[in-house]
Amino acid sequence: MRIAKLVLLLAAVGYSTNSLALLCPGNFNQINMGDTVESVIAACGKPAGQTSTENTEEGPQEWNFYVQVAAAYVPNLNTTSQATLKTTIAFDKGKVTNMSVNGVGVSNTAICGPTIQVGDTMDSVKSACGKPAFINRGTGSQAGTEDPNSKNTKTTTLTYTSAGNQISLIFENGVLTDRK
Repeated sequence: MRIAKLVLLLAAVGYSTNSLALLCPGNFNQINMGDTVESVIAACGKPAGQTSTENTEEGPQEWNFYVQVAAAYVPNLNTTSQATLKTTIAFDKGKVTNMSVNGVGVSNTAICGPTIQVGDTMDSVKSACGKPAFINRGTGSQAGTEDPNSKNTKTTTLTYTSAGNQISLIFENGVLTDRK
């Protein structure tokens, strides 16, 4: 009985290792998840295209804006004067998780012009509202200092054409992680 279990275990280990193996687009060389960019290019040949981007995954942040509004929107205010509404937008992993306008929680708002909503990216908020008046970062960080929770990721995509199909190999920090 012990020998049967050992054979079954060895077969499962062999199967799981082979399940990570891929064939190069355009030839029959084998590559594996976790291979480097250089080893994949050596096995598969020069790609038809290659792109690289730097991504910074930000830790939690809170952006504060003071948006000028016409006096008609604020009760008990002289109609010739201007007022500001404090708009606070909280982000986690680069996406809006919470918003409030003058202390009232909202799921979307057009206070800056274009509508922004929970789930939007930092870039879409910045394009709608501009630069925040100040930013609270993570725990104890100050605006302008590096966030200890941020992670830099370099994503490289190698594009191959095989039998008329475009195949992309995705690398994060130089290691193969996906094929599309």
